[in-house]
Amino acid sequence: MATAESLNIEKHLKNMHFPAKREEIVAHARQQGADEQVCNALRQLPAQQQFNSVSEVSKTLNSGSSDQNKSQAGGKRDF
Repeated sequence: MATAESLNIEKHLKNMHFPAKREEIVAHARQQGADEQVCNALRQLPAQQQFNSVSEVSKTLNSGSSDQNKSQAGGKRDF
């Protein structure tokens, strides 16, 4: 998955009013001209989580790609 920086998330979430949930974030990004790649990445955010800033969205997207890789590798984690 692409990183939030490479997708230019900040540009697409400019003037976004926070706090906001995933569907609000996706809708705002689409209104700002985000393409399907950006919208699909934003749809990977947890549905019920409320985000308080663009940086929180970016951090979640960036950390989510590593969690997704772990789950695809059989869901095993070292504790």
